Amino acid sequence: MTDNRTWLVSVLFLDIVGYSKVPVDEQVSIKLNFTDIVANLLDSLTKQDCIRLDTGNGCAICYLGDPEKLFQIGINLKCIFFEKHVTKTDYYQVRLGLNLGPVKIVEGVNGDRNCLGACINDAQRVMDFADSNQLLVSKAYFDVVNNMSASYASQLIYLGTRADKHNKAHEVYQHNESLENTRLRSAPNASGFQMDNDVEQRITREYAKFVGSNEAQSVMDKTSSTSTAMLCETLSKSLSADDRYHFEEFKRYYGYSTLQ
Repeated sequence: MTDNRTWLVSVLFLDIVGYSKVPVDEQVSIKLNFTDIVANLLDSLTKQDCIRLDTGNGCAICYLGDPEKLFQIGINLKCIFFEKHVTKTDYYQVRLGLNLGPVKIVEGVNGDRNCLGACINDAQRVMDFADSNQLLVSKAYFDVVNNMSASYASQLIYLGTRADKHNKAHEVYQHNESLENTRLRSAPNASGFQMDNDVEQRITREYAKFVGSNEAQSVMDKTSSTSTAMLCETLSKSLSADDRYHFEEFKRYYGYSTLQ
């Protein structure tokens, strides 16, 4: 199984946040659920091109095929785990990091394929910079998907340079699907601010989880804001501390904390 060939692979690294701090029986439940979710999504990838590495508190997925396929897998996983978090079902959170680079494929202790190389470590470092339920992408990976698909590249925003524990610098990008959904709506509100209908409906649905549909729509109709971020900030202040925490998670996920 081992040869001298160097493979250029994309690596998706996932880590279950706070996994080591929960009781062992809860760890077992979380890991089984986590593994099932990941395995279901990986069914769309050919087994020959996909190498799965268990890391104890998460996993690393090495893919030898089209890099953009693993990018979509990462996006889907982020969305699934975020939805589980905001709905409080099987509550736990993950961090995700994507990288691309060279590896050697060797035989592991159980006879399975294993990957070795700095690319794996760098994928983990990129993941380490991520917040809960956040997908970060390395510059190496960004450069590839940027050339492959403008629609993918438009979902990534540059966060700058981060230094790992060895003081090695990593340029990272955050996946933020709101960037492709933030378009102007046809009619402005009283302040002159225009918001896309899809964005408005998404915010209304989320706010309705805490105050009810009728109240949410009433507040949205009466609230005048100069930006999406300001609108969300106004709504957040009207909620209780517990509800505000979950609404803030919603804001961060869609990027509504920073949009102007």
